[in-house]
Amino acid sequence: FGSEHNVEIHTYWPDGTFQFTRNEQSNGFVSDLYAWKGDGNGGIDEPSGSTSQEFYESVDFVGDKLQYNNSSLPHPLPIFTQYAYRPGVSLMKLPPEYEVVEHHVEKTKNDKSSSSCLVSCVLVAQTLDGLKPPSSRRWMEQAIRENIPLGQSKYYGLLATENNRQASRGDIKLVETLSPEAFAASPQGQRPVVMISKMKLEPLGATIQPSKTSNDSKNENVLMPPDELVEACRETCKGMLEYGVDFLERLEEEMHQLLQRPEMTADDDSD
Repeated sequence: FGSEHNVEIHTYWPDGTFQFTRNEQSNGFVSDLYAWKGDGNGGIDEPSGSTSQEFYESVDFVGDKLQYNNSSLPHPLPIFTQYAYRPGVSLMKLPPEYEVVEHHVEKTKNDKSSSSCLVSCVLVAQTLDGLKPPSSRRWMEQAIRENIPLGQSKYYGLLATENNRQASRGDIKLVETLSPEAFAASPQGQRPVVMISKMKLEPLGATIQPSKTSNDSKNENVLMPPDELVEACRETCKGMLEYGVDFLERLEEEMHQLLQRPEMTADDDSD
């Protein structure tokens, strides 16, 4: 996703390893994946009365947690916080849509032609005031109504009510759209709390080119991550084990609370 001249590609492999085409926080693995309940109120859903395969094939709204291998957290945070900084996103599967692609014609540089093709796409939502992903479908439904252009993002916030000048997460009618340009200048009571992007999905390997400098057959296997990325994930896991799962989960929750902005507290009715 991104602009025509600055496309960022997110690649995920079947084992949960991922790599993004950016410099920082660019690779790691999915450390958790779950389905959100379909009632619109959040909460994790689990298979009930059906096989796991049937359940997950019917799911269209999931959340995850990403563990980076190359987090660059600000000084003076201790090094072990990199193992507890695991931001998550929510994803909603969308029906296929047509993507219009422009082609330059050789006659003159100003001549263009266009074609369209049917592509798969997904909405990706990330909270801007903590680590946990948004669990309610209302954010996605708002984005669907507004038809975010493919490859672009929009910011969403919650207006304060008359009785509560702080933002309230529970009131769906308060969702409003904020453009990226208005992000920094938005008043406290209208701060964006969720960013939603629409990304195009391509089969694994469509954007990955096998190595041309080696005859090693492993380079032809685009369904598995590169060896050096697997090794980096192993090193991250070793570091996590040194501190223990329970400690890192408690620290993750504390970091989530720390990153939440005070103006987003739902139960504060002070002036």
